[in-house]
Amino acid sequence: MGIFKNIFRKKELMITDTELGPLKSYRNKGTKVLWKTKRSFLGSSVEILIHGNHSKLETNQKRILLEALNNEDLIRNQTEKLLIQQFEHSVMNFTSIKELYDVLEIETNNKGFELTLQEKDGQFRFFTFCFKNGKKTELKIEEY
Repeated sequence: MGIFKNIFRKKELMITDTELGPLKSYRNKGTKVLWKTKRSFLGSSVEILIHGNHSKLETNQKRILLEALNNEDLIRNQTEKLLIQQFEHSVMNFTSIKELYDVLEIETNNKGFELTLQEKDGQFRFFTFCFKNGKKTELKIEEY
């Protein structure tokens, strides 16, 4: 089995960005690489996914990500407002993101980013908030 693992396994790449620190390759397809790292955001250790190539991060996505990380309070407020709206017709009361959700990941694209949360109560409900130009534009709720 070890022989097949070595044949089919892609080599994990690593780069160090001056502002985001070390990143490991998450997916590597040709010259395109999806990089991952962890950061503290909204009270959780969050996986961050950002596109680039073998040697650097995509410049526009890095700008978008840094703006989001530097505006954590604004992102929290916009996210909580939308969650409070979701709770209006629920038997549960919204208390805080930290109490009710695990913040799983931030994934960037060229137009903005997506922030994904999962409920802590054992449910398999995922809330993905889409942000463009620093403002939330959509909420996707997936239940498994």
